[in-house]
Amino acid sequence: MNGEYVLSQDINASDTATWNGGAGFSPIGTNTQPFTGKIYGNGHVIRNLYINRPSQNNIGLIGYAGGGAEIKYLRVENASIVGGNYVGIMVGYNNGGVIEDCHTSGSVSGSQGVGGIVGENRNIGTVIRISSSATIS
Repeated sequence: MNGEYVLSQDINASDTATWNGGAGFSPIGTNTQPFTGKIYGNGHVIRNLYINRPSQNNIGLIGYAGGGAEIKYLRVENASIVGGNYVGIMVGYNNGGVIEDCHTSGSVSGSQGVGGIVGENRNIGTVIRISSSATIS
């Protein structure tokens, strides 16, 4: 949860639609074990990420980002993300992490705290130079 990860190529995540009995990708980080590492996309793209967990909170590529977390220079395109509360394509719940120079597209839906990049941003979480063309419901 506190490692450093660097993308060296684009990722086609289409297969996530069949993972975990149809629930898709399991978000990285929880409120009891937050992601505090670093992800550097280097301008690469994760395409077709699928998460369908309508009864769960803190849903996104990163479910729960804690202080020290950094997600930079990453694009997540054509995502399909469904969760309960605090749902975002990049991060569901950002509790002091940094999201910088990122872009998302696709669709995201949930009950409360739903966003194209981040669902909920707390405790001086930094979100700068981001964009999203996601459909939000």
